[in-house]
Amino acid sequence: GRWLLAVEELNGKTVTFATGLQGAVVTPGQVFAVQDELRAGLRLAGRVSAATTTSITGDQTITLPSGDNAQLTCTLRDGTIETRAITDVNGAVMTTAAFTTAPLAQSIYSIKTDNVVEQKFRCLSVADNGDGTYAVVGVEHNDSIYATADTGAELNFDDVTVLNDTPDAP
Repeated sequence: GRWLLAVEELNGKTVTFATGLQGAVVTPGQVFAVQDELRAGLRLAGRVSAATTTSITGDQTITLPSGDNAQLTCTLRDGTIETRAITDVNGAVMTTAAFTTAPLAQSIYSIKTDNVVEQKFRCLSVADNGDGTYAVVGVEHNDSIYATADTGAELNFDDVTVLNDTPDAP
């Protein structure tokens, strides 16, 4: 019963988007992360313009959100995804702890800190649009749902936004 109640709380938030070939590797049931600029209140994702194992140039000037433990997640040349600590940012260039190999140019990167992280979704479907893009549909996923179902613990929600101030009443 607790599982059903927790799932009902989560299943209201869905995401639908079109993506390039990186979307072809997502399969139904798989959990994936989304960094939505409008929801986060800050652009924390983009494309890698150039990279070495410790220096990644993004497609924009990088502004780190507040919080400690800034981390960069990138796709490597073999398709694996790695996350490394960001040690410095200068314009569009991020210096990080060493990746196994240099991240793939034009692949997607995302940034997270202790205060703001990517939002997780579980893939419901992936469809080939026939034009080199793939339509992905997902429903919100929360790792704490298992403890909620097993022990009755409260669902814990990660902070996915820097927009924390309540607006003034009109």
